[in-house]
Amino acid sequence: MAEPNGLAFDPAQTRLYIADVADHRVRVVDLATGTMATFAGTGQAEHGGDGETAALPASSGLGPSR
Repeated sequence: MAEPNGLAFDPAQTRLYIADVADHRVRVVDLATGTMATFAGTGQAEHGGDGETAALPASSGLGPSR
């Protein structure tokens, strides 16, 4: 991660989501295993797409969805 900024847990608190501003991605950490993966973003500073194919210009804040 280049510039971690925002953090959020999933409702069950088993995953931690991290907004990585400089890498234009949202990372997810499985707290049981410590495994980190890309949840959303391609690394390109653009708008559009969904999930891993989403282009995120600057993800600096996260919030849970219930």
